[in-house]
Amino acid sequence: MMVGVVIVVVAVVMMVVVVDVAVMAVVVVVSVVVVVVVVGVAVVVVLVVVVVVVVGVVVVVVGMVVVGVVVVKVMAVVVGMVVCGGGGGGGGGGGGVVWWWWW
Repeated sequence: MMVGVVIVVVAVVMMVVVVDVAVMAVVVVVSVVVVVVVVGVAVVVVLVVVVVVVVGVVVVVVGMVVVGVVVVKVMAVVVGMVVCGGGGGGGGGGGGVVWWWWW
């Protein structure tokens, strides 16, 4: 009788241990998956932020260069009109800017 009780107790303890180990394995696997997913999402978010910042900086720099080139060209045209526009030609020329626009 005593041997039977011991066998049953040992069997129950072993079942509990096996179930406990299985539950711990599931918990570990789920934890690893959650960590991998969270880290993966964090890496993707960081990469997206970096790409957005880099693209923003490139757009700003290109915009500044384009605006600078346009401003320099406009200034060159205005200076050219003022300096070269008033000197004779075409019936004595009037104001430089008006003469330039007419011709």
